[in-house]
Amino acid sequence: MMNMIMVGLPYVENREKIVTTLLAKEQIDEGLNLKEVANMTEGYTGSDLKAEGSILV
Repeated sequence: MMNMIMVGLPYVENREKIVTTLLAKEQIDEGLNLKEVANMTEGYTGSDLKAEGSILV
């Protein structure tokens, strides 16, 4: 029997942490506001943010 665990979408604070972690080793423009990115990505999963991070670099 397979168990399923439902995981909700990350809140804005966690989205900011995810984006910060994903971009930690990248050179990004100093003007890029990661808190603003987190606010603009409501409804995104961690995988969505990872894909979005490749666009931001």
